[in-house]
Amino acid sequence: MVLTPGQISSQELATLVQHYHVAITDSVVSAQVCHTVAEEIIDFLNIAFKPEYSQEDRKTYLNRTVEMSKVGHEKAAGAEQTFRDMRTNLAKVSGTVG
Repeated sequence: MVLTPGQISSQELATLVQHYHVAITDSVVSAQVCHTVAEEIIDFLNIAFKPEYSQEDRKTYLNRTVEMSKVGHEKAAGAEQTFRDMRTNLAKVSGTVG
């Protein structure tokens, strides 16, 4: 959503706030996922060379970690774009971009 300079309606403001909330939520989810991925990698390194874990166990563990990191990346990319859009819209609403 991109606004034009000038007046902003209460509905447009409510939409901006909702988009900002989504961006913050996605950012927090991304940070949580990234933290979990980091913990998973540390756990993996602690078991990687133990003989009781098979090559298939290690592969499964790493594949699951890669899938989690993809989710985190998608959330982070979405949040980044929403924050960029928000900055553009807020600048336009405030009249600094025209």
